[in-house]
Amino acid sequence: MAVCMCFKNARERRGRRNMKRNLCVVSLIVLATSVLAGGFRLREENDFFAPNNHDHYYTQGLQLDYVGDAETNKNGDVTRHLYGLRNIFYTPSDISIPEPQPDDRPWAGLTALSYTTWERSDKEFVRGEWLLGVVGEWSCSEEIQTQFHYLIGSGKPMGWSNQIPNEVVVNYTTERYRPVWMAGSYDSWGSDLAGVYGGALGTAFIYGEAGLMLRAGWNLPKDYKSGVIIPTAVRESPWSAYVFADLSEKLMLHNVMLGGSFFQDGPKQDLRPFVADGVVGASVGYGGFELAYVLDYRSREFYGQDDIEHFGSVTMSYMREF
Repeated sequence: MAVCMCFKNARERRGRRNMKRNLCVVSLIVLATSVLAGGFRLREENDFFAPNNHDHYYTQGLQLDYVGDAETNKNGDVTRHLYGLRNIFYTPSDISIPEPQPDDRPWAGLTALSYTTWERSDKEFVRGEWLLGVVGEWSCSEEIQTQFHYLIGSGKPMGWSNQIPNEVVVNYTTERYRPVWMAGSYDSWGSDLAGVYGGALGTAFIYGEAGLMLRAGWNLPKDYKSGVIIPTAVRESPWSAYVFADLSEKLMLHNVMLGGSFFQDGPKQDLRPFVADGVVGASVGYGGFELAYVLDYRSREFYGQDDIEHFGSVTMSYMREF
């Protein structure tokens, strides 16, 4: 018996080493090809990055984007095109329970391809995104979380058999950032305030959004992206460092990951109509590289939710200057 356990433990250790090696190889290939092209953006969101983290609710999100070269028209407006792959998933408070938990958040995962545009003019920065993907078992979120927990030696999630049903989803999202106040300079020390508004429409999410973003620091970029600011313009100094805060409110009308599908029955909860996000973060960059950390506190999303949600986000990006 002891010999069998020894061989089993050895196989598990080899499996973890092989998985780590494969992840490193894939990451290096993606990094090398992206740097030679227009750039890349890798964003990891996880409650592990937040204080007093709990493995529940929004527990994991991963986005990898290939970023095309910037295009400038005759008016000086700048556009970038991003092509991405995304996986996000949510779980109830206790992932060790295999039975359905009708009073808690449903097990739900989404995997999708995305096409995003960033457009910057003198008046505003506009982000538009098309999303085509799948939810439910097709998203492979069960396999992703199970393998990741195996990799880090954490407990196996037991309730994925109760996840939302399979479905193809299509969505469009837009966000507009319009500066309303500026002090100092974008080329040295400065701060600014921008109004944020937008919304989403589709079979996955429907909502309207409004808020404010405040930034302060050295060499502020003129571009914005959902709490993480991406550098795309040449500056006199290659260094940039700043902090930022974002407060926004969403009017939620539909969320397939929580409130159920338009077309079929499945696990769901009653949505709260208004959901607020309070975000703080910091970013440091050199040349086209940037590393940013964001901490997001989100209000209760459904009736009966025990506490607010919080998670952290780490974004690494490289964008070729123009």
